Amino acid sequence: MAYRETLPEQPVEDNIQSFDGSEHTAIPDDHFLEDEHQNPDQRSQLPLAHVGLPPPRPMTPPPIPFGQVVTRARRVVNPPDRYGFGNDATMLDVPPRSSTPGNQPLEGLEGSQWANMSVLLIDEPKSYRQAKVSPQWSDWKKAMDDELKSLKENDVWDVIPKPVGRKIVASRWVFKAKGNAQGEVERYKARLVAKGFSQILGQDYDEIFAPVVRYDSLRLLLAILACKGWQPRQLDVKTAFLYGILKEEVYMDLPEGSRLDGMVAKLKRCIYGLKQSPREWYYRLVEYLGPFGFVITAWDPCVLVHESGNLFLAIYVDDITLFGATGELKEQTINVLKTEFKVNDMGELNWLLGIQITFTDDGITLSQTTFIDKILNCFLMQDCKPVSTPIDPNHQLKAIEVDEQCTDTTAYQQIIGSLMYLVTGTRPDLVYTITHLSQFNSSPAVTHLTAAKRVLRYLQGTKDKLLFYPWNNQLKMTAYTDASYSNCLDTRRSFSGYIFQLRNATISWRCRKQRSVATSTCEAEYMALAMTTKHHLWLKRGCQELLKIDIPTALFCDSNAAIDVAYNPKLNDQSKHIDVAYHFTREQIDKGNVSVMYVPSEENLADICTKGMTRYVNDHLCSKIFGSK
Repeated sequence: MAYRETLPEQPVEDNIQSFDGSEHTAIPDDHFLEDEHQNPDQRSQLPLAHVGLPPPRPMTPPPIPFGQVVTRARRVVNPPDRYGFGNDATMLDVPPRSSTPGNQPLEGLEGSQWANMSVLLIDEPKSYRQAKVSPQWSDWKKAMDDELKSLKENDVWDVIPKPVGRKIVASRWVFKAKGNAQGEVERYKARLVAKGFSQILGQDYDEIFAPVVRYDSLRLLLAILACKGWQPRQLDVKTAFLYGILKEEVYMDLPEGSRLDGMVAKLKRCIYGLKQSPREWYYRLVEYLGPFGFVITAWDPCVLVHESGNLFLAIYVDDITLFGATGELKEQTINVLKTEFKVNDMGELNWLLGIQITFTDDGITLSQTTFIDKILNCFLMQDCKPVSTPIDPNHQLKAIEVDEQCTDTTAYQQIIGSLMYLVTGTRPDLVYTITHLSQFNSSPAVTHLTAAKRVLRYLQGTKDKLLFYPWNNQLKMTAYTDASYSNCLDTRRSFSGYIFQLRNATISWRCRKQRSVATSTCEAEYMALAMTTKHHLWLKRGCQELLKIDIPTALFCDSNAAIDVAYNPKLNDQSKHIDVAYHFTREQIDKGNVSVMYVPSEENLADICTKGMTRYVNDHLCSKIFGSK
């Protein structure tokens, strides 16, 4: 039987004031399961079943940190972080931090002295227990008090005796140190969340939906903003989910630090962590804005357009960004939101979804430098030697061989997951590399981990790359499509890729392995052309809804054979076997919705989305993709 830590009993505080004003007996915060083991000295005196054997020696098991488990083989196992333990065991393998720039050890800092520190130096507690022993406990405690005050003001729950026969949804604290555009600590945030994974479908929730604007939509809005010379505003709705009305009957544990014996919270409003909370908040916001002239776009349900056509709203959960000309309409909209919700006006947009947005005299720049520094520090690559390309074009990767040793799967997946966030946000130059490397997530080899670390080395030398959107740009869209041929060594499938630009501001990119094997380069390019055409129609519909005009679009492909098949319904050995689904481009050409033109391979920007590049080609394409000031 596994040993478990026995914590000393704490005195029980009487007459704790509950949320509903009544008095109950509080359960100590550090109270856990009782020790099931007898005293070792007493156990050694028990009669033995086999006469003649010496009595066992007294055993005093070493203390096991909370959350760890000892197997029968006496192997200590740490639970995954996703289970919410957030125990001290998760910090055992974390390397010690270096000193601050002023050579002052971090252990010597207290309270407000952390305010001017980099957000990268803050250890965000994984649990309430970790927060209590954190050097920033006073800041975390204040953030928790603010959260509880907000919950009480919004009348989120009633404290009632625990109902019999009902599933109680667990709760926990989530802590986050918010940074500004310079990476400094701006504020400490504590959020009480429900563990929604314990909800029961049909009893605790029904429909779920998360209101999240697409990154492609956000970049298109920023590019239109640059074309029109507008200044965006950013709003943050405090405790947004609490405005959603809960339709189901849900019972939840009271928060750690305020728990009462035998009592639970009967929720009256949505709370963070519940599966239905994002959906209820979204519909609450949309229904409120409807009478004021805002309409949901069919292009992206998280983008709202004012009936005047001069103001757009992008919704990312509780973050609302206003895109429009500075004037009375924008101010009226902000005041309308403030009358119904607690809204924090963040001023001009400069930081959104981990992307730093900077306005200069020449245009708008998008970067994720702070996040790159964070992942380099996380994987101990902050002092690595830079390389010039993200992937070696001469080194072909394939799945692990039978006799090849698998490397640390978790570390590999963490690197790929972090890099995917960069690709989604601001780094189209990594889209092929990460798509290719993600194929090996289930069983990576040492060679795959080396290739993933090479991407980190590439980031070390290119962390300052910026997407640039110049002011007063022309409203003209350009699309590039390309495909590799049979460069997946395991399946012999090809990769499709595209890049879209509004004039010369890159707004969309993608790399995807094709679903079937192409028998020729013409077929591979034709399949990529169909994928690009679909995205082109989506962006075109978005521009029509936002601007009420048709933006001219040029679609470039570097395969004359694919263009010929798209324009001419010929049936020959090259095209007779092509699936009907890929003739979508030909149909759109006949309708006049798209026009495909030839571009040389060396000028095809989508080439970077389908294969590894040499240094010269990579630098040349990046200069056109990222733009220049």
